[in-house]
This record gives sequence, C-alpha cells and structure tokens, in this order.
Amino acid sequence: MDTVVLARAFFGTSLGFHIIYATLGVGLPLMIVIAEIIHQLKGDNDYAIMAKRWTKAFAVLLGVAIPSGTIVGVQLSLLWPGFMEIVGKVISLPFQIEIFAFFLEALFMSCLCCRQTTKVLSSDFCFLCCLWSGCFSYPYYCGEHLDEYA
Repeated sequence: MDTVVLARAFFGTSLGFHIIYATLGVGLPLMIVIAEIIHQLKGDNDYAIMAKRWTKAFAVLLGVAIPSGTIVGVQLSLLWPGFMEIVGKVISLPFQIEIFAFFLEALFMSCLCCRQTTKVLSSDFCFLCCLWSGCFSYPYYCGEHLDEYA
C-alpha cells in the first residue's frame, strides 16, 4: 500500500474518533446548563451533584477531544494541500470562529471547574460560567463540523 493511502486511512480513523467526542461535546454542556438551571430554580442539591459530575466528565472529554481535533486539523492540511489551497479562503473563517468560541468555552469551563473544586468563586458566578460555557460550545462545534465536511 502507498504511504499516502495509509496516511489518509489514518486520517479517516482520527476523524471518526474525533467525531464521537465532538458529538458528545455538543450535548453535555446543554445537559450541565439544564441541571444548573433546575438546581437554581428548585434548590434541589441532587441537580447540583449531577452537574458537578457531568462537569468532571466534560473536562475529561475536552482533554481527549482537543488533541484529537488538533491532529485532524493538521492532517487535513498535510494530506490534502491542493484541496486546502483551493478552499482555504472559505474554510479559514469557520476555523477562526471555532478557535474563538473554543477559547471562550475553555475559559468559562476552567472557571466552572475551579468553582467546583476549590469553592473560591460564588455560586452565581458558577452558574453564569456554566451558562456561557454551554452557549459557546455550540458555535465551536458548529464551526468544527463546517470545516470538516466542506
């Protein structure tokens, strides 16, 4: 087998691996936000515990999905340079939107994780961080899917 074919097969495997984590990353922030909202409205601590556990799972999910997404992006430019030269002007904007939204999501997720482990930040700030993290995860993943399927 040719090395290019093997490299492209590895890209397909990497993309398949990454899509699973990207799909989970779309739904989990919404579930965390809903659990936090119900906790704020009803005052039921079970929802706070649920949101805390889901936040820990989401932190692990991000720890796995970020490197796999970086690898997919690098492989895309290395294995299809001609394609990327042609469509690079169109795909660059979704890439930039994805990166901006991801940095904002990571900022709010780090504040949320800090609150849940150290109790330094207020619970209202924790709720706002959860809300903003959920809001910023959707443009990130929508932008990611735009550039992967273009």
